Amino acid sequence: MNKNIVFRISFIISLIIHLILGILIYLLMDKYKSSENVEEKKVKLAFKRGGDSAKEDSKFKENTSLPKSPPQQPAQPKQQTIKQQAQEPNQHKAQPKNTTNIDKQIDLSKLQVYSQNDVQDSNIPPQNQTSQSNITQMLQNLPQDTREEIIDLYGDELGDYGEAERDFIINNLREIGRITQYHLNLRGYPPDAGYLGQQGKNAVEFYLYPNGDISDLKIILDSKSMILDKNTIKTIQIAYKDYPHPTTKTKIKIYVKYYLFYY
Repeated sequence: MNKNIVFRISFIISLIIHLILGILIYLLMDKYKSSENVEEKKVKLAFKRGGDSAKEDSKFKENTSLPKSPPQQPAQPKQQTIKQQAQEPNQHKAQPKNTTNIDKQIDLSKLQVYSQNDVQDSNIPPQNQTSQSNITQMLQNLPQDTREEIIDLYGDELGDYGEAERDFIINNLREIGRITQYHLNLRGYPPDAGYLGQQGKNAVEFYLYPNGDISDLKIILDSKSMILDKNTIKTIQIAYKDYPHPTTKTKIKIYVKYYLFYY
């Protein structure tokens, strides 16, 4: 009895297990088939879309291959000729207008030729022209070395001075230089410069007043020797008392030269 009961129970359990396994296998098979169906549908859809795109591409190619020379091209030369014919009369009409304008604007009989000197002279006021001519006449009456010294030191600046200043400079600069040289000789050649063999030329500038005083004494061209430049300043501080007096404040510029003579 006990063996029969155990056999029955084991048989029932095995049936239940087989049923469960069969159900599981069935469910798995359904899922697998459904997934295959989905993939087949996707593939079919893809092929369908590919076919549609191929059709569209073929249509596009057909459309793109269509452009050919339009049948209306033979009519273009007519349009061009029409446009050219329309433009040419306008050009022929405009030409006489331009020629008349040129004839009106240009009259060779009224042309005047100016030289560069005439233009420069026209820009100079008449008063300055007369003053410059007077300066050149006064400078021509001076010795060549004095004339060159004034032109070199003052240049165009001389034309900006008043008449009294210009007259005093032109008539007295040579005398001021002579007086300065006289006092240089009295002082003698600077011993240190003579020992070192220094020589050269410097230029000074100062204002000379009607009472004989001077101001703003300075070197405007150095001699490359500090000894000679200092000697020039000291000499003028002594010699100015003998300078002629101007009627107005006047800027004086003179050269002072140093030479060594060997015997």
